[in-house]
Amino acid sequence: MKRIASIIFAVVFVATACYLSSCRKKKEEALPNDGLTTESNEAQSQWDDVLKISEDAINGQGESSRTSANPTITKETISEGNFIGKITIDFGTNTVGNDGRTRSGQLIVKYTGKYRTTGTIIQSTTQNYFVNGKQIVGCRTVKNTNGTVFSVMDSALPDSTGFAQIIYPNGGGTTTWKSTRTRTWTAGSSTIGTLSDDVYSVSGSASGVSKEGKAYTMTITNLIVKLECFFTYYIYMPAGGTIDIVTTEGTRSVNYGNGVSCDRDVTFTAIDGKMYELSL
Repeated sequence: MKRIASIIFAVVFVATACYLSSCRKKKEEALPNDGLTTESNEAQSQWDDVLKISEDAINGQGESSRTSANPTITKETISEGNFIGKITIDFGTNTVGNDGRTRSGQLIVKYTGKYRTTGTIIQSTTQNYFVNGKQIVGCRTVKNTNGTVFSVMDSALPDSTGFAQIIYPNGGGTTTWKSTRTRTWTAGSSTIGTLSDDVYSVSGSASGVSKEGKAYTMTITNLIVKLECFFTYYIYMPAGGTIDIVTTEGTRSVNYGNGVSCDRDVTFTAIDGKMYELSL
């Protein structure tokens, strides 16, 4: 069965934060330093990683996944509401995975059916779960609403509206995060076994509070994600769409283009209205 590679959705914020460090500027003008954008990237990336591990375990690939770090996986049949199965993914203590990340603790995954089946719900909840020393607290819920459209929610607990958390080590502070998004498989769903023709559209919103206590909201508008772009650049880079991050200071935004070309070019607009043409 052809799986949706959920890690592609980490790109929603990976590229946004990229300008802070590794972007190649088209202009010599210094770019603004913005820790808030980096933290929102961290939150999205960590929860995409949770879903990727959960999907691998559901599909029986937990021990071979690049991300999974060879955890101990326990599967059981349950009858809890509509949930028919439960998977406990146990990383033990300080397990280094094939992706170079050190994980510990558990992910508890409950599901009502197969990922591609309309109506299926998958809930992935953390339990004393750490990645590279950072504690990830909360739950990701994914629902298949009609076969190719999926709703995604990150929150404190299953079916709650509270904030998930990233607790940084050594008193480094806490980032809070919650989000609701819709991702639509717009092309390639019928060609099982072929990934290069897959195209997704992602829209939705998020909000949170940074380690410094700065509150923000985020709007994600029609991000176009093409896997052919990954096979071109080996980074998950949207071909189109925008992200807007709003604080009391103003709005930051990233425009990825028109959705047609596979390129690394984006336009970043800072809170002072200044625009930067970047190549990621």
